[in-house]
Amino acid sequence: MVLQPLRPYQHAPRHPAPICGLPDTLKSQLGPFASRDIERQVEKNWAALAKIYGSAGAAESAVLQNRQVVSPVYADPALLQRTRDILVEKLGREEAMQVMQDNPAVLTCGEPLANETPADIVSTAKLRKVLDATLKPDVVAVIVVLAVGGVIARLA
Repeated sequence: MVLQPLRPYQHAPRHPAPICGLPDTLKSQLGPFASRDIERQVEKNWAALAKIYGSAGAAESAVLQNRQVVSPVYADPALLQRTRDILVEKLGREEAMQVMQDNPAVLTCGEPLANETPADIVSTAKLRKVLDATLKPDVVAVIVVLAVGGVIARLA
């Protein structure tokens, strides 16, 4: 079953053609993720994202927001799909789609996401959306690492 987006991204281009490969607009944005050695894996992740988001345009917006979601270093189609299923189980279809739009990287979480509360998942997605919109990706990465480090230190 394909999860249909509630509202497509306003800035997402529409792709009337069938999804058959990574759009050229993304290939130039992927940097080291687009090497020939892993291009096929990236395309498999791309196809999974297009299915999960319900359209190539919505999937493209997700990748442009956070490139790691298409990277085989962080995800494979099974992980992306399983995480989407966990989100739907915990939040329902509508809220799961909103979380995936706010924070595409959530799809790289996998099974540990099942241990989080719905409120934590939603609030983290909203925070990540704000950070992605206002800060450079490198700064967001540092903030995320520091936050995770703080949680680990508190638990230790």
